[in-house]
Amino acid sequence: MASKSSLKAFREKVALIQMELRDRIESESAGLDASPEAVQSRRAQVFDPVTGFRFFVNTYFPHHVKHAATSEPARVSL
Repeated sequence: MASKSSLKAFREKVALIQMELRDRIESESAGLDASPEAVQSRRAQVFDPVTGFRFFVNTYFPHHVKHAATSEPARVSL
């Protein structure tokens, strides 16, 4: 009979594999390269202080971007 610690280790390993596969499937279905180099490149672009947010939105939320041009911020009169 398997010990509780080996069963726990097995379950943890299966959970890790499940998480890695889920991440890979989600990335590939979104059209993103899941290689470590591509992930590192996208992260570097996201952390750019000038263009990072725009890259993030266009890459990960393209379905929320209505127009290619940048929207103007709302003007509030006080």
